[in-house]
Amino acid sequence: PSRSQQPAQQSAATTAAQSVPESAPATPTKAPEVAFITISTDIFKATIDPIGASLVQVSLLTHKANNETNDPLILLNNTTKDFFAAQTGLTGEYNLNHLSEFSLISHTGTKNTIQTVTFEAKNDQGIRLVKTYTFTPGSYLISVSQTVKNLSEKPISADGYYQLVRRELTSDEMKEKGIEDRSHFGPAFYTSTEKF
Repeated sequence: PSRSQQPAQQSAATTAAQSVPESAPATPTKAPEVAFITISTDIFKATIDPIGASLVQVSLLTHKANNETNDPLILLNNTTKDFFAAQTGLTGEYNLNHLSEFSLISHTGTKNTIQTVTFEAKNDQGIRLVKTYTFTPGSYLISVSQTVKNLSEKPISADGYYQLVRRELTSDEMKEKGIEDRSHFGPAFYTSTEKF
């Protein structure tokens, strides 16, 4: 996949909204030449962008997009038209967020075993953020953890944030897709004890 600019107009479901950096500008800028990381399981094909160590593309290999083709169902996509990504990072002044450049530290496992993919970013203050994704065969769950390493001599206070970001559809696009109205926009959670 190619790296696209995040759209200026978007919606997000965020666990910690304070001081979350805004998206990249909508005007084109030259993106750093950093290779995407692709992970495949029996269920997913997933792509992680080292810029932000963000999950930018996920295809469900066992589900078709429609009845006319054999193309897999795409859940997340980093194209400008269909932008929908999962982003994480730290709030505050530490510049360790979904706009930071991360380095791939390790990728262990195979398609048929548990895979872990670990990235790290650091800033000039001696703060490091380690992100680890875990993919398990036969599971639809993609887990991500964030670990902060403080190598400075000062205490820090930062919160992690986790957000789903997408481009909102225009009125014409809603009509084209047969969507008359949007009663809810965002994730919904269901458990055996609590409904939506």
